[in-house]
Amino acid sequence: MREWQGLDQEQSIEFIKAVASDDDLILFEPSLCEVYTLPLSFYEGYSLYRIVNKYMIPHLILDYLSNGEDHHYLDGSDQAFHNLNAKRALSLGQNNALDYLDLYISYVYERGHSLVFPDDPESTVSFDEAAQEYTISVPLIYHDKTVQGEAAVKQNGAITLNAPVKASFLHELKPHTDIPYRHPNEEQITEQSIAILSESEAGRNLLKLKDEHSVEIRVLSSPNYHGIITNDLVIYLVIPAAEQGAKFFQALVLTYALRDVQQISGGYLHPHPSIDKEEYLTANYGKNLDMISEMCKVVAEFEEANAPGALAALKRMGLGIVFDAYKNGIQGDALMEVYIEALEKDGTIKK
Repeated sequence: MREWQGLDQEQSIEFIKAVASDDDLILFEPSLCEVYTLPLSFYEGYSLYRIVNKYMIPHLILDYLSNGEDHHYLDGSDQAFHNLNAKRALSLGQNNALDYLDLYISYVYERGHSLVFPDDPESTVSFDEAAQEYTISVPLIYHDKTVQGEAAVKQNGAITLNAPVKASFLHELKPHTDIPYRHPNEEQITEQSIAILSESEAGRNLLKLKDEHSVEIRVLSSPNYHGIITNDLVIYLVIPAAEQGAKFFQALVLTYALRDVQQISGGYLHPHPSIDKEEYLTANYGKNLDMISEMCKVVAEFEEANAPGALAALKRMGLGIVFDAYKNGIQGDALMEVYIEALEKDGTIKK
């Protein structure tokens, strides 16, 4: 099993400079970032590259398909796959067709997490010479249940899912080398996130901070659902480029971001990750728990309004047990223990 390998400082800085956006330099600040690479067997000369930005916890992750010179950002759409398949960089065989399908589903398909690969799945892969096609049978997790999946992958990289759902991808390639970091529907997603949050009283109170402190909201395209808040009060909502609009998840991210705005404006800044590790963790976990408590307040209001989508979104963040504890009146160190337990269950930290 291949593992991520870290680049040295000089190589990391070189890669970061090559892919950095002048509009969002804090995301690419070398002192905040580490760079890793993972070889791929099916894209000749290309590997997965990963920038891990440690501005806050959880860390922001930016992934790329790159050969060291030709970089294609993985933004939560399948554009990078279109680009490399059009370049004929793909080299499929029975030993790597499953890995190719796994990568596609992991980074693109159903970014709402309704279809994922289990760990070390038992699979069969056969090849039809006449059709130039691999038939793959593999278990998949679909809506939280493990079911048998069936897929066909053409030698040119076109994918057809036959089970548990029917869908086709990459059959007509549309290469476009420019893959922007900022979401194409940035303005709409921002407006929708604000609109959803404004349906709760606690949310409306938080939204007042946006104008009071001249907060800027940006939307970053990424396969991961996330958010970061900089010490100069720029909020990044992180959502896959393939998604067209905001849901409760983004409204809750905006909730904790605006609560962080309150912290930062009161002098409780994000520490630099170069400080003592325990101090860094203590500061981040303390800030996070305060922000999560504010999310729980908003979720409780939506529950009272018979809007269960907010709690479902919080559970998707792995914070269901924190909400239960919050509802039961648990506070302070006891609530922190529940939060740490949630991080352990989610795999964010190891026991």
